[in-house]
Amino acid sequence: MTVLKLFRSGNLGNPQMVSNYFEIDADYLENFLEATGGDFEEIKRLKLSIVGKLDRSEELSGKEELFLTAIFIGDAEWLGPNSEWYNRSLRHVIQLADGFAHHQWYGIAEEYGDVSKVSLPSFSEPEGFDINGKPPTFYASGLRQRVDLIASVTQLEWCLYVCDQIDIENGLENPDKVVMDGIKYFVGEKESIPERSARIHRMLFLSDKKWLKDVRELFDIRSLIMYYFERRFDTRSKELEKLSD
Repeated sequence: MTVLKLFRSGNLGNPQMVSNYFEIDADYLENFLEATGGDFEEIKRLKLSIVGKLDRSEELSGKEELFLTAIFIGDAEWLGPNSEWYNRSLRHVIQLADGFAHHQWYGIAEEYGDVSKVSLPSFSEPEGFDINGKPPTFYASGLRQRVDLIASVTQLEWCLYVCDQIDIENGLENPDKVVMDGIKYFVGEKESIPERSARIHRMLFLSDKKWLKDVRELFDIRSLIMYYFERRFDTRSKELEKLSD
């Protein structure tokens, strides 16, 4: 079964699946905050409480409800802007998948929380960055490089968005610098990357690898492209580990 199974209507149609998927996303954020020095312990506490309450069909607290809502609104709004980071030939496919994903994840946010209590995220597009007068995608012709950029930009922004919505310290004094450090490194503008930024981007790639594996197993997806990028993210994380030592 292809990766499109992830966007199949109804695959998050019961509380147990919602709980499992939420936990995967919350793990991603927890790992990111551990790398940045943010309040990962509070995220872990909230995550465990929410998962337990969903499994027992118990009511969430106000902050727990806000956390779950922010996770699914962040996911609902994330895929569409990322189409601009891909080659033109892939944009239509991404935009098509976005229609299904947006409907599914936004519906879960409405069912389990109050979407009026969170703001909508804003994810960067390539034209928002200047590398010698060109957007980063000008220097990244292949799919692998473009996915590297997405990991270093919009997935980091997703983490910051969720933290902001639930008033969690993200640990970053200058997020824009961390993002730009990653962009310059991944497009070949810089041969190295500052140690702290390398550590953060390494964790993003490790978290991407874990997220793909966990989602693939949760939805029983057999996708060569997901297997491929699990290996890609593993290789990138090992490369960045050397730079962060």
